[in-house]
Amino acid sequence: MTLNELKNLVRQIIKEEDMSQSTEPQIIFPDWLEQKLERVHTRVGQGSIFAKSIGDIKNDVLKIVKNEPNLDKIANSSGTIQKKVNGVGYDLVISKDNIKSLPNAKMTKVEKEEGNGTITVNAVSTTAPLTQFKTNTLTIIVRPAKDTSGNVTPNNYIILSVFPGVVGADKRASEWGDDYYVVLPQKITSTIKENSTGGINKLKQNFKKKSCVSR
Repeated sequence: MTLNELKNLVRQIIKEEDMSQSTEPQIIFPDWLEQKLERVHTRVGQGSIFAKSIGDIKNDVLKIVKNEPNLDKIANSSGTIQKKVNGVGYDLVISKDNIKSLPNAKMTKVEKEEGNGTITVNAVSTTAPLTQFKTNTLTIIVRPAKDTSGNVTPNNYIILSVFPGVVGADKRASEWGDDYYVVLPQKITSTIKENSTGGINKLKQNFKKKSCVSR
């Protein structure tokens, strides 16, 4: 390779890097994740639940991630983005140290979905109302996207998890041990009903604790 050819190659590499940095990131919100959110985070039993439709949550997530100035750094390190989203849902995971603050707390177990299967985790039932666990924080787990060969695709990112609240976000549920517990309000009077887009709007339902449910 001649000196001129080498210089041209270097210029091309620099140009491609500049284009990559200036191009809007491509965010992948997988269908499987959308389906999991519907199964796991729209009803009490496996942890935090959304107070908004999954469609609205998806729109919020895409907007937040695309506008995150440190996206690449976050995706390649902690992978965690936490943002304020008013009325996003209920944080139904609690640390062991805070269980004593719950009225009529009773320890139990629940099955929780993780990966392609389910695991058994600690849970606590309580007579505390659902509203006590309201949160305005949305947690998003994002990582660099990879192609079919397992190579990272520049400027492409994939959302791996989304949930309301922050408790237990530092570990996978299978790593919670006795540190975190799923909260099961014993009686729930909420307003939830299917809206025209199939999301959660306002409906009235009563929930009675089950000894083992799927998140």
